[in-house]
Amino acid sequence: MYNPYFHFSCSPFENNLDQKFLYFSEEHDEVIESLLYFVQQRKSFALVSGDVGTGKTMLIHHLLGRLPGSVEPIVIPNPDVEYIEILRYIARILKVNPEGKGILDLTDDIKVALTKGYLHGQQVVLIIDEAHLLSIGSLEHIRLLSNIEITSNKLLQILLIGQNELRHKLRRREMRQLRQRINVNLFLSPMGRSETVEYTDHRLRVAESGFDRCFESECRKLIYKITGGVPRSINLLCDTALLICKTEKGDKVTERVLKKAHDALQRDVIQAPKESESRRFFGKPALAWGVLVLFLALGSTGFLGYNGNLGENLKGWINGPDFPKAEEKSVSGSMPGLVTPQTPGPVPQSPEVLPKEDEQVGNIDAKVVKIDTASPSVEESASPAPPEETQAKDQISGGNKESTQAERENADEEISAKGENPNADTQNLQSGEKSLRPSDAFSITVQKGDTLREIAAKWFPEDPAAGETSILSANPRIHNKNRLFAGQILRIPLPKQTEPEKQ
Repeated sequence: MYNPYFHFSCSPFENNLDQKFLYFSEEHDEVIESLLYFVQQRKSFALVSGDVGTGKTMLIHHLLGRLPGSVEPIVIPNPDVEYIEILRYIARILKVNPEGKGILDLTDDIKVALTKGYLHGQQVVLIIDEAHLLSIGSLEHIRLLSNIEITSNKLLQILLIGQNELRHKLRRREMRQLRQRINVNLFLSPMGRSETVEYTDHRLRVAESGFDRCFESECRKLIYKITGGVPRSINLLCDTALLICKTEKGDKVTERVLKKAHDALQRDVIQAPKESESRRFFGKPALAWGVLVLFLALGSTGFLGYNGNLGENLKGWINGPDFPKAEEKSVSGSMPGLVTPQTPGPVPQSPEVLPKEDEQVGNIDAKVVKIDTASPSVEESASPAPPEETQAKDQISGGNKESTQAERENADEEISAKGENPNADTQNLQSGEKSLRPSDAFSITVQKGDTLREIAAKWFPEDPAAGETSILSANPRIHNKNRLFAGQILRIPLPKQTEPEKQ
């Protein structure tokens, strides 16, 4: 595309195997000479490795053109197949029919063909490109092929060429027999800074131009810095830079154009458009977020639910202490020890609806305040009952005014023997007076920021420390008194008071 613009006779930076573009650095010369020595001296194994794009395949094709006429090369460009396929390919090159034969039969037929060729002055070299794709088992089978020999010489020479991963495979312990047979061990490294410029200039001269005619002098260091001296990377960078320079109608490639070309290539990074919000939400990122949310939910479940009140704790944690709570119909089956009566009228939700002091105690059914786990007003409306609770107690129990002091004491002893009052959470608040019995307990909901010390000081102002101990005794599921949570239900025991003796 840019050839007419720069007056090139051909494209100078195409990644192909055209031998006229082959540049011999000092290391390339050494590798070629060593491989020719390997062939001429009929050595058993040779190994050439190098990083991606260093020109290994280009060297193979150059070596094929330098081999004597008596040498028959068998090139396998893609060895990522079963070993039996490699044997069949070798057999076909040697004019052996591989049909219906297994590994042992094919190996014997190949040995016979190699022996006949040797007697007629023919030499066979097996060249495996991309040898890093061979499995460990295939490498071991290929080692066994090198055992095909006669008394004086090897009948099959093997050249392995691959990326650096091949060396990693050969370092394994089970590959030590193959390592010991490698006679020529070569490594093809990237070019240096001066060789990088010479390589670029060589390709441009083949296209009837030159480096100084197409690139500014400051580009010399930058080309090496970007590509690291790897021939394939140099070709890609210079090809893109010349195209950008032609598009911008520049005379020469500058540092700015080189950087722009590098940004366009991004080396081996593949550019892709960003995902849309909807796809990102329903794709892998959303999956990661979902896993995180699930993990947090499970953690919070164990964190909030250890006290046996998971539902209310979780609602309090999510919505906060000020979130309006739904009226609870019955929780007697879900929370042990908590029985909520069915009241005929609407349940008050705040302390402002409590009965006034001048209202009659006899109308207590209409003045019942529900002690609910979801009600934030209980702790402000319940307090220890005064000694005048005897009358309210008689009315709550059905208005039996004939009950005696002994009957009430027997009832208290039965409640104490059971360890708890089954109707502790259903106590009623009366007009100006608390109708809770001295031996009863009531429930409150912990608000955000509450501490056990503050709660004890509120309900046991005379002795907060003893109140703290009483609250802990009434709530055995509290394992750490310093850790209360918003929405947590606490049972507040009220101390027994001595009733006045009858006159």
